[in-house]
Amino acid sequence: MQILEEVCKKEDLDPEIHELRNGRTVLDRSLPWRYTNLSNNAKLELAKVKNKEDTADVRIGLQLDNGHRLSGTFPSHTPLLTVIQHFSEELKKHMPESESIPCIVYMRQEINGKEKLSKSTLRMLGIMKGSALLRLSYKSAEILSSNVPCTSSQQQNTDQQQNTDQQQNTDQQQISDQQQISDQQQISKQQQISDQQQISDQQQIVEQQQISEQPQKSSQQLNFDQNSSNT
Repeated sequence: MQILEEVCKKEDLDPEIHELRNGRTVLDRSLPWRYTNLSNNAKLELAKVKNKEDTADVRIGLQLDNGHRLSGTFPSHTPLLTVIQHFSEELKKHMPESESIPCIVYMRQEINGKEKLSKSTLRMLGIMKGSALLRLSYKSAEILSSNVPCTSSQQQNTDQQQNTDQQQNTDQQQISDQQQISDQQQISKQQQISDQQQISDQQQIVEQQQISEQPQKSSQQLNFDQNSSNT
């Protein structure tokens, strides 16, 4: 945690052998600050670690810009620069040699430059047990001086792909909505045609009934005329 480093630096203490406590609860360095469940205005105590886990090993995956991933096991007190140097031979195969500055990204923490990487350990990132994935990229001094985040090109490609997928989903949804509207319009037209056909059929029935009633009326009139004549 950055706050632990800042306090230890101010008090000239080693953050490797100190921890933050809230009452009897020791803050887990492996958790991001927002997941520590601390209340507002919580009081923290700086204390010396009772059982220093210098021998604890963690499994580290190193994600490169080209998508290749290297992995190895390191003690939690290993500096980040040592982790990079451990994979120096593999890095030569997958990444071109240049004068660019190495940059490690873990969660939302960014450490760049050999000096900072040599002073930052896995434990200081909160990696003390289990496994973790680090992203390694190389940036020019101009990019770092402009405060551009050390986001790997693979992550940028991932973000672009996500944006593309979202756009495709939006387009598909629009097409689906248009198709649904078209189907509803067709159903409405078919209903109108059906209603018109029903009205037409009813009119034909009425006309046929009227035609059928006319001979009956004519016959009744003829009978009436004959009766009148006989009378």
